[in-house]
Amino acid sequence: MKLSIFESHITKKLKRTNTCPICSSDFVGSFIEFEIHVDKCLDAGQDDLKETNSIDSGETTSGSDTIVNISVSDSESKVSNPVRVDENKEPDIKLEKYTIPTSGKQSSKADRKDNPKYKCPWYKHIPDTNFTMDAFNYGVIENCTIYFLSHFHSDHYVGLNSKFKGRIYCSTVTAELVKLQLKVPTENITALPLNKRIEIEGHHVTLFDANHCPGAAIFLFEINGEAGKRILHTGDFRACPDIWDRPELQKQIDICYLDTTYCNPTYVFPSQQEILELLAEIATKVKAQQSIQSVVAKNSILNYFKPNQPRKTKCLFVIGTYLIGKEKVIKTVSKAIQSKIYVDKRKLEIYNCQEDDYLSSNLTTDPTDADIHVTSMGSLEKKQLEAILQKNKRYDRILAIGPTGWSFSKKQEFGLHTLQIKKLSHNIDILPIPYSEHSSFSELKTFVSQLNIKKIVPTVNVAKAKEMVTLLTWALSADN
Repeated sequence: MKLSIFESHITKKLKRTNTCPICSSDFVGSFIEFEIHVDKCLDAGQDDLKETNSIDSGETTSGSDTIVNISVSDSESKVSNPVRVDENKEPDIKLEKYTIPTSGKQSSKADRKDNPKYKCPWYKHIPDTNFTMDAFNYGVIENCTIYFLSHFHSDHYVGLNSKFKGRIYCSTVTAELVKLQLKVPTENITALPLNKRIEIEGHHVTLFDANHCPGAAIFLFEINGEAGKRILHTGDFRACPDIWDRPELQKQIDICYLDTTYCNPTYVFPSQQEILELLAEIATKVKAQQSIQSVVAKNSILNYFKPNQPRKTKCLFVIGTYLIGKEKVIKTVSKAIQSKIYVDKRKLEIYNCQEDDYLSSNLTTDPTDADIHVTSMGSLEKKQLEAILQKNKRYDRILAIGPTGWSFSKKQEFGLHTLQIKKLSHNIDILPIPYSEHSSFSELKTFVSQLNIKKIVPTVNVAKAKEMVTLLTWALSADN
């Protein structure tokens, strides 16, 4: 994996071996590097993207499903609300260890090409329905009448293209992105509104905002009406009180298909609100002082804002993003410095699909009309940033912002002093911020503990499902 200067700078600490839950690549790097890699995989948009959610043959039967049971009798455990693995044998892992699971075999595109009988994995089927979720890479699925799409990230829509003939159900924002970017015919897509209970083939489906990327949804399936099973599919999500406090989720949930991207206690990062509040403070100060301190004290951003600068300068804010996602970061800086947002024509089309009035009303394709320029995360390189500055001569310097996930010690209080700036030149600085759109381990734990969930099925890194379940078991037990 080739890293940009920006990415290399923020990977110096906490080196260890991790396995990407999306492409299954093993590499030595920091937790920061790990999330950068995962974010890239999420938006890779490549045909050879490996399926995260794959089992050896794709033919695993329900009898061997890795499932968590919650709410067992007290005679089975001293924990009041325990979690246990529904397996014939105990998992090969000690509960007291914070073990990072090893990778299991994944099914690649080559495997599927050589195996014409390759079937859609069991966990992509919604039980007792003819529905599947994010299952576009398996051809025509037998008995599937509706293909649900949780959101517009490539590892979830992989296999979907203009020739796809199935019936696709998704959120309104995702529907617009599918039509715009993948050219799927409108007649094949049904857009579902958020927060509205819809009857589909005798079942009821309600979509909620997943706090992930624009259009990302959590799906509540009520099978055969109120008397049947209640199944929750989180897709990819960042768990928060707005989700687990929803009245619709307070009744028992029979099965929860859970986004387990960071289901390990080592993955700790601040809340989005903390990050955005701090970012607004930074942007406001940089804008007001019109200069960036040329030398940044090691491990501290406090000296970044020194008073009595020798001359006033004009700063251009350059924000790195992927295809979709990180829009909250862009809007936060825009509101803080009261500036429009420059994007290219492709990004303009994508952002205008998102039903975001603030974002749409503050976009411009005129680079001279905004102090914020949006670019790709891979463009946060010295040469590319120098080129941007050269084209925009009314600015003296650039502050580039890289919104990536960042893990740090749980004992460390998050604040200005925990951020580090990389100086690429005398007038170009890069600020990585610990912003993630997936749930941290503690947020997953809180989500599970706040809801009355009977069974949990991990949907990410399925080869490690038993280990992830054991870690959740340990964490919930430790809290009781």
